[in-house]
Amino acid sequence: MIVFCEDCGGKNSLPSYEIQDNLVIFRCMFCAYPNKYTLESTNKTNAAKNPASDEKSVSISQIISFKDIIGGLVYHRNKGILVNHMPKTLTREDLDFLGSNLFENIDICQKLNIDIEQMILYISHRHTAVRQINANCIIVVIAATQQALHQISGLFNHLVCDSFQLNG
Repeated sequence: MIVFCEDCGGKNSLPSYEIQDNLVIFRCMFCAYPNKYTLESTNKTNAAKNPASDEKSVSISQIISFKDIIGGLVYHRNKGILVNHMPKTLTREDLDFLGSNLFENIDICQKLNIDIEQMILYISHRHTAVRQINANCIIVVIAATQQALHQISGLFNHLVCDSFQLNG
């Protein structure tokens, strides 16, 4: 299991046998900070109702709840903005323009080099991660620190684009 240090954001790998009773206790291998996590139990009822989800699925609301995350959105190639948790100062047109251009950019990068999983941009003192979820969807997350993006990077793999619906 991959866990992140609460202090420095370092990525630590723990064998599953070290997790007991949904409790994870470890000392960060980078800064030696003692970490203690209580894992949430999986809600199997919701997973049964939504066949697109599995017990590892993550919502963008969970991602943007991390410290120093400013906002996020999910953009679909054909449908536009599916989920919007960006600051209110950005208009719908701004977000559509941003989503469209970032989708095009990551798509081109991945066609040039299949190993590219995400783009990290630094614009106006903000750190932005762009990651393609599937052939039609990207997630964009804006953070105050690079460390915040590092902390959430492992969660991107568990987003399921098909579970999102268009906002009103």
